[in-house]
Amino acid sequence: MNEKVDTTIIEMSAVNKLEAALLRTEMIVTNISKGDKVPSWDGEIFLYYTKDINKGNLFGRIPVQVKGTMVTRFEKKKAVYQADVRDLKNYLNDNGVMFFLIQLKDFDTYKIYYASLLPFDLRQLLEQAEGQKTKQITLNLFPHKYRDGIVRVVSDFIINKNKRAQLLPDVRSLVDLEKSKMEVEKLELSISSFGIKTEDEMFSEMFSRPLYVYAKPLNIEASFVVDKFRLESIVIPKDTPVIVNGETLYNRIEEIRQSGKEKQLKIGNDITIRLNNNLWTINYSFKGSLHEQILETKMLLALVKGQEIKIGNRVISHANMNLNGHTLEDIEKDLSNLLLIDATLKKLHVKKDLEFGNLSKHELFNLTHLVRGIMDGASVPFSINGEAGSGTLSIGNIKLAISSKCNPNGGGFLISDFFDGNFIAAKEGDAPENGIEISPYLLMKSSSFLELDNADLSSVVASVTKYPFSEVYADYTLNFVLELISLFDNSGNNKALDVATQLLNYLRKHNNLQEDLYRINQIQIEKRRRNLSKEEVQYLISLKESGIPIQFQLAANILLESFQEASVVYDQLSEPEKQHFDAFPIRTLWKK
Repeated sequence: MNEKVDTTIIEMSAVNKLEAALLRTEMIVTNISKGDKVPSWDGEIFLYYTKDINKGNLFGRIPVQVKGTMVTRFEKKKAVYQADVRDLKNYLNDNGVMFFLIQLKDFDTYKIYYASLLPFDLRQLLEQAEGQKTKQITLNLFPHKYRDGIVRVVSDFIINKNKRAQLLPDVRSLVDLEKSKMEVEKLELSISSFGIKTEDEMFSEMFSRPLYVYAKPLNIEASFVVDKFRLESIVIPKDTPVIVNGETLYNRIEEIRQSGKEKQLKIGNDITIRLNNNLWTINYSFKGSLHEQILETKMLLALVKGQEIKIGNRVISHANMNLNGHTLEDIEKDLSNLLLIDATLKKLHVKKDLEFGNLSKHELFNLTHLVRGIMDGASVPFSINGEAGSGTLSIGNIKLAISSKCNPNGGGFLISDFFDGNFIAAKEGDAPENGIEISPYLLMKSSSFLELDNADLSSVVASVTKYPFSEVYADYTLNFVLELISLFDNSGNNKALDVATQLLNYLRKHNNLQEDLYRINQIQIEKRRRNLSKEEVQYLISLKESGIPIQFQLAANILLESFQEASVVYDQLSEPEKQHFDAFPIRTLWKK
């Protein structure tokens, strides 16, 4: 169109185009002026619940502003317009407006753009204007040929307008809300469900336009609009089992929704499944932990073999997969190796999941030889600092205590679990040949159970009680009980107290001469679990009598929380005795 068209004609044509689109829904009635007789507004539109146009069926009313312009080319998905700041102030006072811009190439070729300007948006625009007479606003493409799309855009505006959410003075985002330290009872998103019949329609609506975020503060019966953003993706956890050949590999999956993309299912950390025309497309990239990779490889192997895989009530019948140059035999070998590594770690009593996907080449080398050494008894090329003996081996996030000895039949070393070995302990000054065999656990400090992944509390009692009992062995065992109590103090692991109690019962059974010592330590264990019983309190009071060893008196006062008396008794100890007592875990109860 070369000749200049009168602006009145352009505005009237623009209103006609908009009205034609809105009236096509048969649920929207328009009352829009074709002349600028009313300041700031051009009229209003009315949305009804259904095609039954009557007062009782009215869903809501929207004030509108309509602008028209001639263009030589259209904007693609967004357009901009310089709005009068005075109009924006009026829209804010009126709780919002729908602003329409109709671009015409000629009277038959046009596009409609819109901006839903609610108070949250208008405040932001006015703050950005900073005294200017006009402010640029951004408008989105209006779905004027899509009936349901029109209805949802209009209903979305009405729903948010009707919330009448207030504006917080210093909150313009969720970040600001967090900084405000306001106690929030709940957050809500504005999602229009008007006319939505299916789940897919609902997600399409959620991605189609920005959503407002509302916050309801604790103990306040009002909501505040605190942010506005466009969703990029939605992840929905679902308690859906994944069953492969009768084995439940997973009890939960994640459903992933993204704008303009098909629904995806995420299984584990590395498998995603996309369904298109009943054809499953599988993507995988194994980078997870050992247990995750075992599950994922089992699933991949079943897919390659065409075996049954059920995800909830759906069965995968056929899938597109790129094996990246691997064969069925490669996958079977991978699974066999993963299961062998898992069996090795279980044999070493390791309960932590190995971060397999992050191992370096050197760590993979050590892991391979660890498996061969533990499972096959094979000679391996590494040891403890190049010599036979006991030490630690770190592979990824796992740290192991192992023993090694020179292979008598050739080079290399034979390795074993440190806690499967026998150790000789002797009193200070005694020759090793005069020592006694003890459980390797009796050599452990409390920190060992925090640092070593094959130090297994569940194996302690069986290991300790299988050796011959003696006075020296009892001393080692009692010292280890104190380490277990310290372990609880440092980690909160109740299993440590359970094991300590079992070892004290073992000591009582074999040595009744130290009953008071064992009973005091049992009471300090119970003190960490609960309030003391009347009987326990009476026993501790009896230990405060004269003639009782001073260390027992001190322990009794601490356990009774008679800390002033404990201080008096403590001052009677020599400096070496104080240092010795301070190393005991009962000192922790006094500090607390």
